[in-house]
Amino acid sequence: MELNSRLTEPHHLHHRCPRRFRRPHRCPRRFRRPTDALNAATTTTPNAAATAALNAAAAAALNAAAALNVAAATLNVAAAALNAAAAALNVAAAALNAAALNAAALNTLVTLNALDPVHRGEAAGRNVGEPTRRHPIAAYRLCFQHSG
Repeated sequence: MELNSRLTEPHHLHHRCPRRFRRPHRCPRRFRRPTDALNAATTTTPNAAATAALNAAAAAALNAAAALNVAAATLNVAAAALNAAAAALNVAAAALNAAALNAAALNTLVTLNALDPVHRGEAAGRNVGEPTRRHPIAAYRLCFQHSG
């Protein structure tokens, strides 16, 4: 509240009354501000124990937040390591997929060779290009299979 410079008594601090009542002994009671007793009843007096307890609780909360931050940073590092491991596994899975595709292509070639009358003995475990009775010219082809 602002202090009226002419009237320094506590209950005359910034009272609101008509100008004809500005003298202290003529200010009606209905225009006066609440007195100091009411102000003293409404203001809170600081309690040192409560302040210390609140400070301790705030410090504990800050410590818990710091511990949570450390745990979150640790989890972030672990997540980064897991991401790297997942990337390595993805690379290995891609290599395995390529190997499986190669194996499938090789199986297709073996099947086609088994159906081919020239390479029919390959699936049975005999030499590659072994001449069969079905293909009389296979012996002639066998002469040139390593010619490059």
